[in-house]
Amino acid sequence: MNGIGGRGIRCAEAFARRRVRFSGGMVLLVASFAVYPAYAAIALMPVPTPVKVAGGAAGAMLGWLCFALGCVLVRTARSKSRDAERRMRAVPTIEIDEQRGEVLDSP
Repeated sequence: MNGIGGRGIRCAEAFARRRVRFSGGMVLLVASFAVYPAYAAIALMPVPTPVKVAGGAAGAMLGWLCFALGCVLVRTARSKSRDAERRMRAVPTIEIDEQRGEVLDSP
């Protein structure tokens, strides 16, 4: 059934959700690397040293938080069917001779 309310619509909606998660994750990953130039700006600000240190620590925490969340979003955007196929290929198959109850040699 590919009509309205059918599987085609659900697949398209799932694809759109995965695309949004992937795009959001990539934006967060890029933003996490944008913190590095901010360190130079923080160091050159005319504020007391403790404020600079606090700003640097906050920038580092924000950068790592963006990186971790971006990784999670990009990873969850993967197609579940591709993951299932990969796992199925990784599982070795065994042939058993039912009459003798022996495991046959795998190719």
